[in-house]
Amino acid sequence: MKQLQDHLQRFIFPTLNVKGQITQIKETHQQIINPFNYPYIIQQLLGEMLTVSSLFTSLLKFEGEITLQLQGKNNISYIAIHGNHLNEFKGIARYRSPIKNTTKLTQLFPEGILIITIIPKNKQQYQGIIPIEHDTMTQLIEQYFLQSEQLNTKIWLSHENNIYSGLLLQQLPHQQKLNENNWNHLLALTSTITQTELALLPTDEILHRLYHQEDIDVFTPEKISYRCNCSLKKCIQTLLSLNHTNLRELYNEKNEIIMDCDYCLTQFHITEKDLINYSN
Repeated sequence: MKQLQDHLQRFIFPTLNVKGQITQIKETHQQIINPFNYPYIIQQLLGEMLTVSSLFTSLLKFEGEITLQLQGKNNISYIAIHGNHLNEFKGIARYRSPIKNTTKLTQLFPEGILIITIIPKNKQQYQGIIPIEHDTMTQLIEQYFLQSEQLNTKIWLSHENNIYSGLLLQQLPHQQKLNENNWNHLLALTSTITQTELALLPTDEILHRLYHQEDIDVFTPEKISYRCNCSLKKCIQTLLSLNHTNLRELYNEKNEIIMDCDYCLTQFHITEKDLINYSN
């Protein structure tokens, strides 16, 4: 079977009470950064957050959305990735130059926080806030799981040839006690993977190399894609929420209102006729 270019591969060790997933992403990341002239460090952070977000969505057991956002008090205001249970993602960053020449999160986001917002469909949203007290994304996310989920979780991230990849192992929920020998055994096996292998090898080959002697169930790969859900309809709905005076002030000399999407930079030209037709 031909491997999907951007995809998520789930697997489970049924006798060891551990689940896992591998994600490999290239095109989705390119579509997120293409409209912008981001510095390399911003591109890299968006790639890592996109990878982590895809691993997160695979853990959701419901229809809904998830947002990961890094916020700081330095020259990077925030970086955010928004996704859903269909593995559709978009991302954005706000910053001002210069940016420190470092990959350490504690230096890029002094006094910063990671905000993880989970929004189940038709249910109350959940938000977790974690201080940025670690230098790497893997340490930060593992701290989140330990703090909020209280589940053993280990993440490996890689970036090679514009491919962002990640591997996650996690204790199955509702298992009161994970056998530490089993967990350490899987960690030892998985830690033999190199960054190049994680990024460039097909996921079925990665699973065979690491776990060919284990009892493992592998599921059908799932496609990961880029999707910005901006639309003319959403822009009009926003405008109609304004009072008439404020709305009139937005018209230009061509008697139209121009709205830009922050995520993909699509520009919408909205006339008074558009507003009348929609409101009717």
